[in-house]
Amino acid sequence: MGISAEIQDIEAICWKNEDNINYYENIPTDILRGYAIIGGFEEGCDVDLIEPYILRANSILEAGAGYGRVLRHILRKGYTGKLCAVERSKNFFTRLKKEFGDKVEVIQRDIQKFNPTEKFDLVLCLWSYISEFPKEDQLNILLHLSCFLNPNGVIILDTLLHTVAPKNVVQLNQSYIARSEYGTAYGYTPSAKEIHRYAQKLGFENIKHIEYKTQTQRQRIIHILSH
Repeated sequence: MGISAEIQDIEAICWKNEDNINYYENIPTDILRGYAIIGGFEEGCDVDLIEPYILRANSILEAGAGYGRVLRHILRKGYTGKLCAVERSKNFFTRLKKEFGDKVEVIQRDIQKFNPTEKFDLVLCLWSYISEFPKEDQLNILLHLSCFLNPNGVIILDTLLHTVAPKNVVQLNQSYIARSEYGTAYGYTPSAKEIHRYAQKLGFENIKHIEYKTQTQRQRIIHILSH
């Protein structure tokens, strides 16, 4: 399929987060880690930026934990509080249980269907996790995640700049599509203004956007939402 046809496909398709399931079930861990290396994340530059929030939290939930990159860096920082990871993919869930089973509560669940009985001080959605939801669903997923927070809890998101396309994708405006031998992945990169509007609608009073560059000079933004 040519680039022009791919762009037409982006315009025509109505996708949901569930349409990304096969991609993450099929992609090998080493390939996903390779993407993290290319993106400049493997050494945990995003986790370093939010270290103060991590170390003062008594409980942390990571949504979409993948192969455990963020969990590994949190533990390396000496974190000893409650650490919970939610991952939908059976592929990565199995790996997470094997590596972190005695240190992290690992739950195999679609985050949209996850309703914890306890609250958390910090909810993490790193490496463009929110982008895996279409624009029309992003406010709702943030509303859902905000229900997991303690009264003084914090949500931290990470995104690309909305003007920058992820590697190896075809992008139209802020929507993108990536086709590979492992399946098709869809995404929408929200702008900082969109994240700000979402946060305001949800009643967050303290909203910070921190632009940074990864170790491979990819431009990104950390969004910190708190009451």
